Amino acid sequence: MFSFFNRQHERTLATLNQITLDAAERMQQDADRANRRAENAREELAEEQHSNHMKHFWEAKFLEGECYRLSDELADYKDLARHWGDGYEYLRRTLDQLVENWRPVDSPDEDLEARKARVKAMREDIWKALVADEKWPARREEKHQARIKQRRG
Repeated sequence: MFSFFNRQHERTLATLNQITLDAAERMQQDADRANRRAENAREELAEEQHSNHMKHFWEAKFLEGECYRLSDELADYKDLARHWGDGYEYLRRTLDQLVENWRPVDSPDEDLEARKARVKAMREDIWKALVADEKWPARREEKHQARIKQRRG
């Protein structure tokens, strides 16, 4: 009788032991899967961060290049402005010398201030004529913009 219970007990223990081993194996598989998912998530996060860093890096490189390009362009404009400024200054000095040496035919005894006033009036007349000219570039641009507005309705 004791042998029956003993065998039954052994079978029950073996079954419980097998159930426990199966559960432990399933738990180990679940833990391995969770570890693989976590590792994949970490790798994806690292790749995404690297991708973001590289995106920002190339963006910074592009902006640095734009900064250099714009600095060069600005230097060109500064040179151009200096050139025009020097040219304007040269023309102003030349005009001042011409006015100082100029003796109008209609009044050769005219003083320097009167001659300067006369030249200034002539320049203003020329400027007004330029501005009134239909072929003046600024006037062409105004007409162009008006045509654009008219087309857009």
